[in-house]
Amino acid sequence: MRMKLGNNLPWILLGSLLLAGCQNGNSPPSANEGKNSTNSTSPSSPAEQTLPLDQDQREFLFQVEHHGLVLGKHGFSRIAKTVSQADAGGLRQLLAADFIGHIIFWDQRTIRAMTGRIEAATGLEWVQALCRARDISEYMLYGYFVRSNPGFSGQHRLTTDKLCVSYWDADALDQPALERMLRSADENYVAFSAASFSGTPVPLIRSVLSRFAEPKKRVA
Repeated sequence: MRMKLGNNLPWILLGSLLLAGCQNGNSPPSANEGKNSTNSTSPSSPAEQTLPLDQDQREFLFQVEHHGLVLGKHGFSRIAKTVSQADAGGLRQLLAADFIGHIIFWDQRTIRAMTGRIEAATGLEWVQALCRARDISEYMLYGYFVRSNPGFSGQHRLTTDKLCVSYWDADALDQPALERMLRSADENYVAFSAASFSGTPVPLIRSVLSRFAEPKKRVA
């Protein structure tokens, strides 16, 4: 015989829920009991709900927020303006100078003065001081030292000219990649340099360079 549920369906569902709550002879918890159990595990005071920061942490967060606001006001806004105006000269003035390159000749007297300044500032021998610095560029160090000393900056010449094809990435170059780089080089380039950590085989570099090198004929 087929039973018609009809209007009895809600009562059947309610009865099922009551039976499930009363299993093992226990009645379902009341709403008040649920609230009491929840309140018993919550912190007893607002002070316990906070995690106070020590002074160093508060100072760090303040400095991060402060310098972020300063950079946004005086840095990013000026950069956005120069980019929107396609002002290459203005953008160049906003960015830090980059003294990294190859085939750069350093002055011996300037180097002695620079290493002496490092030792005076650190109280260490210059080799020891530089070895303690994890991230450092000798190009940037020399360039900024020269630029900040009028006596030495007048004896050096700033230039954007490049004479060397440089490869700084970590992936090893194969023969086709090397050949593409050399073909794209300006005719004034006279050298090639690849980062040692790329693992590009030296024999491969020599082989490709030997095919691209053409002796220039000079008329006496």
